[in-house]
Amino acid sequence: MADQASGPPLSSRHDEVLQQRVEALEQERAEFIKVKQQLEAEFNQKRAKFKELFVSKEVELKKQTLALDGAQVEISSLQAQLEEARSDMENIRTVATVSENTKQEAIDQVRSQWQEEVASLQAIMKGNTEL
Repeated sequence: MADQASGPPLSSRHDEVLQQRVEALEQERAEFIKVKQQLEAEFNQKRAKFKELFVSKEVELKKQTLALDGAQVEISSLQAQLEEARSDMENIRTVATVSENTKQEAIDQVRSQWQEEVASLQAIMKGNTEL
């Protein structure tokens, strides 16, 4: 009985140890829940930022795609204009060549007529001097 008088009964002591253990586990659980909530909040913030970044990049990509499509349409239009200008230049060269040839033929024809008239006048003058 002396052992019993010196301290609390063994089952009571065991209950205290268990109670302390339960309290420690509950405190640890509360800390884990708090850390989990903090980590979830951080994750949600990062996810929101990532989503915002993703959406902004997607919008930027759409803008760049539209700009690229517009530039490609403009390039096609300019290439068509260039081909048309080249065709026009070739037509102008052809017309200029034909015009030059026609002018040269007209000059040659006038020269030929002039030479015929000169020869005719010389023949008339020669005939007049012989009379």
